[in-house]
Amino acid sequence: MLFRSELKKARNICLNAKKAFPKSLGAKNCEFLIHQIEQKKLSVKIEKVNIPKQPILAKVSAKNMDSVFFRLYKVDFDTYKKWKLSNEKKLAKILALPSINSWSLDLKTDGDFQKHAGLFKISQQNFGFYILLTSSNNEFSFNKGIITSTPFWVSNLGYLSKRLNGGKNQFFVVDRSSGSPIAGVKAKLYFEKYSYVLRKYEWKLFATKTTNKDGSFTVLPSKNYRNYYVDFS
Repeated sequence: MLFRSELKKARNICLNAKKAFPKSLGAKNCEFLIHQIEQKKLSVKIEKVNIPKQPILAKVSAKNMDSVFFRLYKVDFDTYKKWKLSNEKKLAKILALPSINSWSLDLKTDGDFQKHAGLFKISQQNFGFYILLTSSNNEFSFNKGIITSTPFWVSNLGYLSKRLNGGKNQFFVVDRSSGSPIAGVKAKLYFEKYSYVLRKYEWKLFATKTTNKDGSFTVLPSKNYRNYYVDFS
């Protein structure tokens, strides 16, 4: 692992080399290395599912930034999963929605060109699907910096699954806080199928299940799909 000041020293050496030998191959190599050292990087991690009515813990990692900016959106998941778009177009679609909260966070970089990470809290939210956008600029402009998207759920539902004989899958739905089984939870099961008319993949509902008193239900195997996802409500 590099010592904290090593990247700063390397950048200064490259700047001096470029100045001394501006037309050399070494100067071009130094220019590339300077670009790598000065490059901004940004990422945010949040638990995929979070307990409602409790602050949500998140982790931000950033390089060469003094501050980062956040916008939180509550999004209809059924609509979101139909967005078969490029990352930039998907972000633009989210930015067009009304945000439910926005704030900023100052970072201590010390000008060392290293990546820094820290924890922060998102205020407690009700049940639902959320997307946190994080940007290096307060305008959330693609042309002025980085924008990252971090989706997550707020739910008291958790689940386990296991493979049974004959290719069947058994699901167990539990309370995320207590671990107790939950009866009466509805589960919609979808698989992805290619539409030759629309020339794209679509999510197709193939079964609806309800958990029994043990919080479980079983899914039979099928030749129509290998993988599927389950939407609990």
